[in-house]
Amino acid sequence: MARSSIAELIRRGEPLSDTWVVDAHAHYGHFTGFYVPGDPCAPGMIRQMDRIGVNVACISTHAALSADVSFGNDIMFRTVAEYPDRFYGYVVVHPGWPEKAAADLARAEKHPNVIGVKIHPDGHNCRADDPRYERAFAWPAERGLMLLAHSGKNSAPQFAQWLEKHPTLTVILGHAGSDAHAEVVRKYPNAYAETCGTTGCNWWPEEIVAACGVDKVLWGSDFPFHDARNEIGRIGLANLDDEVKAKVLGGNMARLLRAAGFRAPG
Repeated sequence: MARSSIAELIRRGEPLSDTWVVDAHAHYGHFTGFYVPGDPCAPGMIRQMDRIGVNVACISTHAALSADVSFGNDIMFRTVAEYPDRFYGYVVVHPGWPEKAAADLARAEKHPNVIGVKIHPDGHNCRADDPRYERAFAWPAERGLMLLAHSGKNSAPQFAQWLEKHPTLTVILGHAGSDAHAEVVRKYPNAYAETCGTTGCNWWPEEIVAACGVDKVLWGSDFPFHDARNEIGRIGLANLDDEVKAKVLGGNMARLLRAAGFRAPG
């Protein structure tokens, strides 16, 4: 029996069982002031992940981004410890709380499923190039880990100084979909574009791949804040070859995870 294409599986409402899929930009739990549909915690998230064929989600918690950063990071630590085969974690570093950042990063040292740091300059009311983010970039750089950043077309150039200062640090620009994002990703080997479209990502997947390069684009969903089914459909139904889709949906992130010492096929 011939293997179904990714688009055919999505049109039939079947999970992408033949493709290793990793969500490079996911969240966890309820969000202060915003309605998050369904069950935004592990059981509900895993049900939807299985429904569409997502093997692993890389999470930071809504609580860490919208309420108490250390409380939210503690939820992430517990979740990745309880479900090590389904979740990797980003520890949120808030530039306004240096004491909490130091304590949370010390705790992250003890958790083998923490793959790096998450920052949200808009939510932190702090430019991405503010020196108060030094610890957020230095800590993963010193450990061969990653940094995922909420970004927009206006803030993308602000990451240049960190990409130059830490050339071995993988920096994932969330919501990438502008000329400014593409310029940064093309210029710096350690910069990657992530696709979730809740803010700032105004390009079609074909445009992002063409502008940034097939090996520099990572799929993310913003799930459960955003519906992962919509986000996986944007890639799965795009006018791209299945080999390209497989790289975007998981192959590229798998390569980065392996380089950082984490489990991933390939």
